[in-house]
Amino acid sequence: MTPIEEPTGGEITQHGRRYPLAALATLLVTTVGLGFSIGIFTPAIAARLDAWGVSPVVNGLTSTVMYLAIGLGALFAGRLIRRLGARWTFLAGAVGLAATAALFPLLPNLPAWFVLRALAGGFAALFFVSTEVAVGLIGDPRKRARNLAFYGVAFSVGFSAGAGSWPLFEMIGRWAPLFAASAASAAGAVLGVFLFTDARPSRRDRPERRRRPRADLKVTLGVGFSYGFCEAVVTALIAVYAVRIGYSSDAAGYFLMLIVGTGLVTHIPVGLIADRVGPMFLTRIATVVALAGVVAPLVFLCDATIVLACVLAGAGVGSLYTLGLAEVGRRVDATALAHANARFTASYGVGSVLGPAAGGAAMILVGAQGFFWSLSACLAVLAVAVLGARAAAAPAAAPVVPHIYSKYPLDLVMSDAIEEWP
Repeated sequence: MTPIEEPTGGEITQHGRRYPLAALATLLVTTVGLGFSIGIFTPAIAARLDAWGVSPVVNGLTSTVMYLAIGLGALFAGRLIRRLGARWTFLAGAVGLAATAALFPLLPNLPAWFVLRALAGGFAALFFVSTEVAVGLIGDPRKRARNLAFYGVAFSVGFSAGAGSWPLFEMIGRWAPLFAASAASAAGAVLGVFLFTDARPSRRDRPERRRRPRADLKVTLGVGFSYGFCEAVVTALIAVYAVRIGYSSDAAGYFLMLIVGTGLVTHIPVGLIADRVGPMFLTRIATVVALAGVVAPLVFLCDATIVLACVLAGAGVGSLYTLGLAEVGRRVDATALAHANARFTASYGVGSVLGPAAGGAAMILVGAQGFFWSLSACLAVLAVAVLGARAAAAPAAAPVVPHIYSKYPLDLVMSDAIEEWP
């Protein structure tokens, strides 16, 4: 049975039906595990380079290389999913991350670590795109935003847990965090062999299943770019901004926790509402809310406006990733989902590369407030784009439904059967 063939009645009896929620739950488990690995890996590398006396500029360049690799790797991931399916693309990413993390202690020199960080970015792209595509194909298309919200929370929980536990592993030994990251990725790969859904879009070329023109994705790619841009600016420069206006580095950590926490709290409600009113409608609201937040400290700088900016930007910008992917799913059909998601992730990678450079340049030109000026400029452009964009139509009441069979415990293939959801 190939991924594009309708299974026979005997195959259905032999393998048995499984439920989309079970597939989603197992996918989220693997997402938490890989998020945990990336959460440990990211600060551990930066801290080890700093301990070697590597300058912050060079340290930052290693991150830039990683984000570039994510952008390029995402484009490759889309093609790989079309050929091999989400399961094997995910396994390639998970095994690659495990091997890369284990190689860092074995090759403790700066040139090798540049290469390894690039490889890690490429393998992370395989993980991101494969899981995004699988989430987009699982279950009722009318609940895609909800499922993507669960996915975003799962990764954030895993990433936060990994970042929080990194100092504990550091107490065990200087290489313990990297070996822990390798073990977590390997565990995700093992789970993926048995549990991860092999989501692969159908290739049947019926007129109603052909993808729409690429021009339809311009606004959604702008959403992905803006999310990556703003996230990278905040992550890279909020500590610098806080210190320059008189706060301690601890306060910068609290600001970042407030931003991340607000995004986590609003993630699932935003996903549930987006399925009802449409992702583009909420994208407009989220963009305006975030823009209002980052403009507030530019109008009047005080503790209250900075806290307000953290809350509104956390809620607004934090929602853009889920809303952007949900809108992508509405603008293309299943045959083009892998390629469209790959382009969205690539746009995120480009934004992540340009964000710190633009934010740093703004802080050089206009002082510390350049931090908020760079965020405001990006969100203002996005606001103009989304307010003028036409929202995609909602999924049909009787969508093309993915069926799940258990050649492996949870395999997902696309069929042409039209049926009502219970």
